[in-house]
Amino acid sequence: MLFSLSAVVDVVRRLADMANTQFIATTFRPEILKVADKIYGVTHKNRVSFINVVSKEQAMDFIEHDQTANAS
Repeated sequence: MLFSLSAVVDVVRRLADMANTQFIATTFRPEILKVADKIYGVTHKNRVSFINVVSKEQAMDFIEHDQTANAS
């Protein structure tokens, strides 16, 4: 059985709301970013990872740039 990504997003959102819990997803899919309450970006410098909260706009810009770069 195949599910659309938006259906999966809806199920995760309902489960999170009903169970008062959180889900952590690693994704480059805009459909999931659109419903996220908080988005984290991970960067690397000198072999050290840094985690920062980013806005939805920043995350979407990153995804668009990544997709454009990979399309070439």
